[in-house]
Amino acid sequence: MNADIKDIKLAKEGKLKIEWADQQMPVVAIIRKQFEKHNVDFKNPSKKDLYKITDTLVEVTLSIKGENVAREEKKIFKDLLLKLNGSE
Repeated sequence: MNADIKDIKLAKEGKLKIEWADQQMPVVAIIRKQFEKHNVDFKNPSKKDLYKITDTLVEVTLSIKGENVAREEKKIFKDLLLKLNGSE
């Protein structure tokens, strides 16, 4: 059986870690909601989906960290997407 995880025995522990991150790191929940709002798979986004969501993620960064950080992160997002150019 194909699985998205290496060892199914670790699934429960992994789920607990994800729940902890959602509770302790509110930005994860904000980003996840933005992905859902744009119908983008949070766990396995395509390159096209990442292009679609980049501006929204920058807006979230802007509201949390300010204009300078948002501008820098937008450049980082765009550079990463360019590196993904040949993959899907």
